[in-house]
Amino acid sequence: MNIEKKLPSGFKARMNSLLGLEAQDFFSSLNKPAEISIRFNPFKLSMGEQDKTNFLTGNQVPWCRDGIFLNQRPSFTMDPLFQAGTYYVQEPSSMFLSEIMEQLYPVPLPLKILDLCSSPGGKGTLILSKILSESLLVSNETIGSRIPALRENLMKWGVPNVIISNSDSQDFSLINNFFDLILVDAPCSGEGLFRKDERAINEWSEKNILFCSARQKRILSGISDSLLEDGILIYSTCTFSKQENEDNLKFIAERGNFESVKLNLNENWNISESQFLFSEKSYFSYRFYPHKVKGEGLFIAVLRKKTNKPIMTKPFQPDKLKGGITLVSNTELNVISPWLQNPGQFYFVVWQNNVFAFLKSQLSDLNFLIKKIRIKNFGVCLGKLIGNDLIPSHDLAMSIIISKNIQSVELSKEEAIKYLRRQNFVLNSEEKKGWTLVKFEGHNLGWVKILENRINNYFPKEFRILMN
Repeated sequence: MNIEKKLPSGFKARMNSLLGLEAQDFFSSLNKPAEISIRFNPFKLSMGEQDKTNFLTGNQVPWCRDGIFLNQRPSFTMDPLFQAGTYYVQEPSSMFLSEIMEQLYPVPLPLKILDLCSSPGGKGTLILSKILSESLLVSNETIGSRIPALRENLMKWGVPNVIISNSDSQDFSLINNFFDLILVDAPCSGEGLFRKDERAINEWSEKNILFCSARQKRILSGISDSLLEDGILIYSTCTFSKQENEDNLKFIAERGNFESVKLNLNENWNISESQFLFSEKSYFSYRFYPHKVKGEGLFIAVLRKKTNKPIMTKPFQPDKLKGGITLVSNTELNVISPWLQNPGQFYFVVWQNNVFAFLKSQLSDLNFLIKKIRIKNFGVCLGKLIGNDLIPSHDLAMSIIISKNIQSVELSKEEAIKYLRRQNFVLNSEEKKGWTLVKFEGHNLGWVKILENRINNYFPKEFRILMN
């Protein structure tokens, strides 16, 4: 497909104005295949194990130590390691958030972070890979239909220090002086994705750009007060338009005392830095052009807030939780504890007929947030308690907090694919009975229950592989 011929004339005129003599190189780059890259899950694959994966790999993504380019696109769906959450498929420009996090926090600190427009979870899983376990990520998605994909990807990452919410951006205006960092990867006109998504070309118009810009301003207008003093706001889009980028930085600057954070760039990365003056302050931003970097189009800027004071969240009080949440009894605690590596780190919360493990150090934050925003999931869902038994969830199987003493069985590639399709298969495990983890190359795929005469496959129906 010759994308250049499909480009709207208005878009081409704007890019000619923006890039000058480089514009033709930019247009030509859109006819080249998009880069294929993945980012490893450091909680599930050590660097040594990454070298053992079966991918034909190219170079490391220069601004992300866990990211690599692939020389060809495999069938990710048919790879049990993908289903086990050992890596995430993410285009390389978006991985620049890794470099930003390292420059902002060269010595990691306990942080409270909001990823405001989070689905499908690429930047959220990256943030979780960069922060301390004592930090908390609130991963929010306004559109309810996008929550399942977000929940699946965060569940596969396997860590407990995350809350998933389904709230409007304006709801966060009720949460004053709380977050250390807010990421707004705003919905946009998608100009940077033209070579990956032909629909973005067909939907492009000046009217749509103005609509997106107005929507972005609405999103931004509700979150400034949520930042602490010296808190960081990262604003990004996958578009090139000034209305959706620089104009919105000015909109933010007008409504708060923000200073720009200048990043240190390796000149070999070919990332384009730009600067403009507003109210006698310099503001820096960074663009990724596909004719200059191995990645898709991206705009990103970092701002630091210089007003407001921190607040103290009140200590957790079990009787003050909202929404029918209670803690498990001591008897139930004895049922749950053997399933986890370090049960003493967690409170076990009964919510919506399930039991959730949430870090003790963060439950006061959950207690505070649940009164302000619509929470859909938090920590690790362990499953359902029925009498003196825990019916374990898929979330527990995917988590890094699960006990290493749970009985398990290793599957071949053929057996793993059958399991992931929820098909029947035979295991040589006559000595095992009851709940059993199935693994591929040492990584958990999910649960089976081995009975006297059969094996019940508990891989979730909604995740099963349907393709041939």
